[in-house]
Amino acid sequence: MYRFGRLFNLANSLNDRFDDPEKYIALYEEALGLCPTTHFERYYSLISFALALLKRFNYKRDIVDLDRAIQLAQSAVASLPPHHPRYNHCLNELDYSTFSVGDVIRQLRQVVGSHHGPSEQRLVGSLRWIDTSKELHQDTLFDAYSTMYDVLDIVITRGYSLETRYNQLTTDDWITLAKTYFTDAVRFAISQNRPRDAVVFLERGRALLLAQVGHCRMPLDEVSERDPELAAQLESVGRQLNLALASNPTHNLSGSDPIAR
Repeated sequence: MYRFGRLFNLANSLNDRFDDPEKYIALYEEALGLCPTTHFERYYSLISFALALLKRFNYKRDIVDLDRAIQLAQSAVASLPPHHPRYNHCLNELDYSTFSVGDVIRQLRQVVGSHHGPSEQRLVGSLRWIDTSKELHQDTLFDAYSTMYDVLDIVITRGYSLETRYNQLTTDDWITLAKTYFTDAVRFAISQNRPRDAVVFLERGRALLLAQVGHCRMPLDEVSERDPELAAQLESVGRQLNLALASNPTHNLSGSDPIAR
């Protein structure tokens, strides 16, 4: 317990002196690991660690920090019964409204709407927003689904290498998106009696997948130089695929040729 006290006090001292949470988050985490679950100050250790993670989230917008901060805050409140003399002190220190559902969604909106940082992080934020809305706050669920498609448009149009795009298409992440989030969006729109929006969601998902597949094709100039016969065969197959897709008048919702030659 002596080491716990020293680490916790040091973390608090650094917290008071520095704005950068990186200087003391590891100390809070180590101190919490040394604090027994029955210790009377454990709730305060949980609170301090949660607030430090929330501060880092405000700097870096890492969803992992927000998720863990919420879990720690919930653990701190759950560790004390409402009649406990320190219960109100716990809520006051924590400002538990900071971790309300509405505020979590607001934070996720900020992550998704930010134009700073990688677009993949915005995609993670939009999926986290969907999951949170499904569980706790369905009023924002339609906006969450719409935002997911918008962010995916940005992710797909980025200049990834052919190898990266192929890896994206063959990972479980894309399968999960296609099977879970795309279909859930359509089901939700139907359940809300919004059939037009359901069709839009359905076609946007299909267009995104076609666009990603299309980006996996490359010009045949280099192939043609090495093997003209093979290049001619590939071009013929590409034309046939384009004709097949063109037979569906709604195939080109992404605004680009789905099968690039």
